[in-house]
Amino acid sequence: MNSNKLKQINRKTERLLVEWLSMMVSEEEAKQINTKNIMQFMPTEIHAPLNTGVRCVPMTPRWIKKELKKLVKKDKSFDVDSITLGDLEQIAERQRVLHAST
Repeated sequence: MNSNKLKQINRKTERLLVEWLSMMVSEEEAKQINTKNIMQFMPTEIHAPLNTGVRCVPMTPRWIKKELKKLVKKDKSFDVDSITLGDLEQIAERQRVLHAST
């Protein structure tokens, strides 16, 4: 994966985090959230324990980057900017169902 694609993934991750976190808080607090200060609003725990080990918690920066990289790896012409928060929520739900059944 080239550096331009990685930069695009990193920027998109920040924008998605701002969008997601803005939905979780009041309008007043949402106005204070931007890409520069997003990390101070994020939880410190990024891994969840499972019976078989640990996995990344959905909607953390690491998880979003990992999922975007997977999508790009599947399809080299994938447009990172086309992904929406709803798409990521669907991926997270599929993972929840998959891990709940094991």
